[in-house]
Amino acid sequence: MSKPILKYISILVISLLAGAGYSQEAPTDTATYLVFTPGIDIAQFAQPYINDGYSGVAASLDVEFVPNILFVAEYGINNYNIEKERYKYSSGGSFYKAGFDINVLRNNQQKNQVTLGFRYAYSRMEHELEELTVISYWGENFTYLAPEKVQSHWLEFSAGIRMQLISNLYLGWSLRARLKESNVNESYLPLYIPGYNKNRDNVVFGFTYSVYYKFFRERND
Repeated sequence: MSKPILKYISILVISLLAGAGYSQEAPTDTATYLVFTPGIDIAQFAQPYINDGYSGVAASLDVEFVPNILFVAEYGINNYNIEKERYKYSSGGSFYKAGFDINVLRNNQQKNQVTLGFRYAYSRMEHELEELTVISYWGENFTYLAPEKVQSHWLEFSAGIRMQLISNLYLGWSLRARLKESNVNESYLPLYIPGYNKNRDNVVFGFTYSVYYKFFRERND
């Protein structure tokens, strides 16, 4: 696992520990509390076993200012290193997502959630075609494409479920539909976009599987 990813995991753990100052006992009336819920996408740790050359980490934070409406921010780092018979390609970067989820499951004693949501997403990355073998009538020719920085934008729609395991600990999954808006500064098409996945279509589908922990803070007003 790369140093930036290890650094990011360390920051996440420290942030969770810092949240210990918040109430860790769920109040009976959450309407008088702000609810902060950090989470980490554990599906990212299984991806290297499914997609060779992939490594990454992703986390989220949602804040429930209004009951059943969650304002969400997500951040992650993805790296891809692909080596095939005729080419060698690498890419890596970070992504940012901001939006909201609406809980459509009301009056649930365990505070389980069924959510529908929306995100605006942005990615910054660098990619490089390190080696490329071109076969022609004259034989094999070897070339490469220099590193290039690319920015990408897309919209994301989500539907998910979050269920209580113990106390304030939750497990949840979500399905994502991603609609790409644009790539900026590209001279050749990225094969992968951090947070988006394979850059083959303008619409792709994704999946998250996350662990969450809720913190409560009493409102001052």
